[in-house]
Amino acid sequence: MNSPTETFHSRVYPAIDPSRPELSTKGKTIFITGGGAGVGAALARSFAIAVATNIAIIGRRTALLEATKIALQNEFQGLSVFTRVADVLDRIAVDGAFSDFSANIGPIDVLVHNVGYLSHVANIKDTEIEEWWRGFEINIKGSFIIAQGFLPHAARNAKVIYLTTAVAIREPFPGISGYVSSKLGATKVFEYLQAENPDLRVISMHLGVLQTEMQEKLIKDGISMPQHEIDPEAEFMKGKFM
Repeated sequence: MNSPTETFHSRVYPAIDPSRPELSTKGKTIFITGGGAGVGAALARSFAIAVATNIAIIGRRTALLEATKIALQNEFQGLSVFTRVADVLDRIAVDGAFSDFSANIGPIDVLVHNVGYLSHVANIKDTEIEEWWRGFEINIKGSFIIAQGFLPHAARNAKVIYLTTAVAIREPFPGISGYVSSKLGATKVFEYLQAENPDLRVISMHLGVLQTEMQEKLIKDGISMPQHEIDPEAEFMKGKFM
């Protein structure tokens, strides 16, 4: 994929090191969806390194959420981790998580939406309709529910980060039409969230190719993505896909 980025990174580099004083989240409240494992858990740890003291992680698997909570609180003294089991398609559970966290801690400064679903890898002619559509339910409807649930509890000048995929804007990879189309649709949801709420800073960004459960599923089905990383630094990304 053609890219204006000349240097690609495979590990944390100084400009995005969460221990960098300029990136401190001290005193900020953080809310992460899909925070029990993988990217979500790593993001929670990065915010803890950046001195956040109150982090909420939600997801579907209790054991993973609790294990991440215990690990983080054991590593970072003074850190409080709030957990809640909530499927992004369960409006009541999502609203309850936002409300409880906000009521106990205060308005949310940073929302990271990290939930995504990869339908079974298959070409359009061979794909089961309901399985293909499940990606749209989770990736688009779920994003809408998260965005709408967050707004009443957003702090002034809150930040929203949507973790999407670079394949949403590049040439097609046969077999993942449902995933790519739905992630592109969800990206538009967050573009509208920015347009309708100019006080927010909303960023849609991809993280390159990471060793996650989703990546392992792609590899198992014979699809290998090229490695791409990005070099972000704040304000210029507002309202953009990075």
